[in-house]
Amino acid sequence: MCIRDRAYILSQEMSAVWDFISVNQYRINTDSDGSHHFKGLHCSIAATSVAALFSDRTDYIIRYVSETPRNTLNISDETESEALAAFRGDKNLTEYTSYSSMNGANYYRYVIPLKMNEGCVSCHGAPVGEIDETGYPKEGLEIGDIVGAASISIPLEMHQAALTDRIATQAVQLFLAFAACLLVVYATVTHYVVRRLEKIEPYIRDV
Repeated sequence: MCIRDRAYILSQEMSAVWDFISVNQYRINTDSDGSHHFKGLHCSIAATSVAALFSDRTDYIIRYVSETPRNTLNISDETESEALAAFRGDKNLTEYTSYSSMNGANYYRYVIPLKMNEGCVSCHGAPVGEIDETGYPKEGLEIGDIVGAASISIPLEMHQAALTDRIATQAVQLFLAFAACLLVVYATVTHYVVRRLEKIEPYIRDV
């Protein structure tokens, strides 16, 4: 699997976490007696928490970012800001890829847009400035607007090591296949050519 496909699959898994919480938000906030009470768990908290746990346990770096985030820890870096600008400039753009250095290591950068949908309106929609149930002022965004981005960074060293191992394995397999072909050719020539020539050699000498 190429590095881009690996990043794409991971981005879809992370998006599924976000969507699952969003779809079940009303159920999460509804008590057993039917009353509505915000539990503090919403799509952004769930996704960023899962991303942080995943990043702590692997060499990958997964972030949910924005140029004007509610949490300053989620502010976009240079590459992520370039991706956000690209998404705003082309509404049909579904991914942004790049290579950059972070913390002294080289990374493959994969970014996808987070767009406003019906589930986002209660927190990020109109009216501007109204405090939503999470305690933050609404931004007044509309359906389809770019809210932010999901950013996945994969260390190239790990990918290059895996690629080197795969190339070495393929080289060995190719060598074995080539050797097998040579043995088959040798056996065929020996059986059908050399041995037949050996059988007629006495007659050739007599002539």
